[in-house]
Amino acid sequence: MLTVKATRDYALILKAKNGDQRAFEQLMNLYSKSIFFEIHKLVRNEETANDLMMESMAKAFEQLEQYQPNFAFSTWLKRVSINHTIDSLRKGKLATVSMDNTLNDKGEMVGFDVMSDSKNPSELLIQEEKNQMVRICVENLKDMYRELITLRYFRELSYAEIAKETALPEGTVKARLHRAKGLLQDMMIDQQFAVKY
Repeated sequence: MLTVKATRDYALILKAKNGDQRAFEQLMNLYSKSIFFEIHKLVRNEETANDLMMESMAKAFEQLEQYQPNFAFSTWLKRVSINHTIDSLRKGKLATVSMDNTLNDKGEMVGFDVMSDSKNPSELLIQEEKNQMVRICVENLKDMYRELITLRYFRELSYAEIAKETALPEGTVKARLHRAKGLLQDMMIDQQFAVKY
């Protein structure tokens, strides 16, 4: 027999599977903070942990058919999120730069990696082109999504600050931003196709 929490979660999951946006937002509200903390323990960077949390939640909701209610949804979600984070680390999604000429305690030369946000000139040019394309696509979003994208990525507000400014729950902000990013991605793919052809 399912617990009250498990029954609640499963009811929301069934609704989310059927495309219920509110059910998706409720699940985000319930679990985004705990998933963020699990990921943050691995990456030690708040912004990266937030992005990976959003990606992980999206991945989990795309795989909801695989979830079985005979164990806790939170446990399954945590496993999906940690696996996604580890995969991202393995694939080198998190940029690093090598620092050489470092001596260890024995006087031996060793190298190690640290997080780096620096880009070379060609990467900067590509980034600027992408930024221009993003701005064009953002203008074509519905007002609700355009406002959230603007607050998050152009004004660089935190999720908490956006929630305060828009009077929305933080989980709703995260869920709608995820949806907005998906719409933007689709529009950018179409835009790139149009540019190429």
